[in-house]
Amino acid sequence: MRHAPTLILLTLALNPSSGYGQDTGAVTPASARGELVDRVVAVVGDSVVMHTQVQEELLRMQAQGMAVPARNSPERAEWERNALNDLVSQLLLLQAAAGDSLVTVEEGRIETTLAQTWDQQVETFGTEARLREALESEGRTLLQYRAQLRDEIRRSLLIQRYLQLRVGEARTLPVEESDIRAFFERERERLGERPATLTFRQVFVMPSPSDEAMEEAASEAERIRALLDEGEDFADLARRYSADPGSQQLGGDLGWFRLGSGLVKEFEDAAFSLRPGVVSPVVRTMYGAHLIKVERVRGAERKIHHILIAAAVTPEDAVQARTRAEEILGQVRAGAPISNFTEAQRQMDLPDSVSIERTRLDQYPTAFAAALQSASPGEIIGPVAFPTQQGDAQVVIQVLDVRSAGEYTYEDVRDLIQTNLRNERTQERILADLRARTYVEIRL
Repeated sequence: MRHAPTLILLTLALNPSSGYGQDTGAVTPASARGELVDRVVAVVGDSVVMHTQVQEELLRMQAQGMAVPARNSPERAEWERNALNDLVSQLLLLQAAAGDSLVTVEEGRIETTLAQTWDQQVETFGTEARLREALESEGRTLLQYRAQLRDEIRRSLLIQRYLQLRVGEARTLPVEESDIRAFFERERERLGERPATLTFRQVFVMPSPSDEAMEEAASEAERIRALLDEGEDFADLARRYSADPGSQQLGGDLGWFRLGSGLVKEFEDAAFSLRPGVVSPVVRTMYGAHLIKVERVRGAERKIHHILIAAAVTPEDAVQARTRAEEILGQVRAGAPISNFTEAQRQMDLPDSVSIERTRLDQYPTAFAAALQSASPGEIIGPVAFPTQQGDAQVVIQVLDVRSAGEYTYEDVRDLIQTNLRNERTQERILADLRARTYVEIRL
């Protein structure tokens, strides 16, 4: 029978390239669906679930590789009930999300996800023309299918956001060690092979702008703040002047943050001292000069916007960074703990150590990947240039472990299983509460 959602989360976390558990919206020809007489099989609040939706859900699961029983087989009814239960849960969550004014999804994220999903679909069929042919066999057009995908993605992201908020607010549920071990033993064969990995610590030495460059950035930020005082719109000014590529076209929108969630200290201190709608004085960080605005507050979270005026880094600044990195390299090779030099990591919210798959090294900058390609445990490497928005950082690397491919051990996945089991139980409690407060009638 189907495995629990936890396994889907676990498999995706261990093997992000896998398509397992993903809702790709794959097209299924009408001939495969067969002729069905539609009927209502569940009522959820003011919504209904149709029998054809249950059949579509089973076809989706079958396309993902699950051994769905054939029609009219004895096991089919149980699979239909489980699929229906999943659809009811989705409706309960969507209705709850729709009724929560704090649950929003940015259009930019929907469009980005849609573009990725569309590319996956075209790749599955080989060409967009073949995808069009498959859709036309069902009486649908590319435009209709794209609209369907966008709607499915919006619903999925709304559910994710709602659960993130509710799970974050919920009391942490205990998970027994025996439960973690039992899950591992039950599902270990489905985990696949652990990839070959490298684990290392690193010191980033960022090229620091001069005092003169910082003053120029702060002066420009003061000029923009004066425009705000004259009544200009913050989002418009962010689109015109901000040097942050991740938020510029979003009007400076960085998203929602809690204290301790990775913001640079000076930025975080300023942002969490602001009242909603108030623009900060000029705030200086390692990146330059910022104007910060808290758009909304909900509990411990802040929705933060900013305008960044980057402080220019000169070739002389880059030389100084290289010299400092070489000094650190010598001290680490002489026995100094590498953790003595990781202030930049803390400011950038980088982890104390990093594990990456050898097969994914080509996703990193060329010089960085080449330095790690043949690394050995205990080796100290560097300085290695690593391109950043501020120019090339210089990185000193201490290799902690090199592991070949093999089976996952309990220790490899214990913490991940514990987190997933805890989240699953919390979500089950959230759903149970929603069911208790919503009219649900099952007719299957």
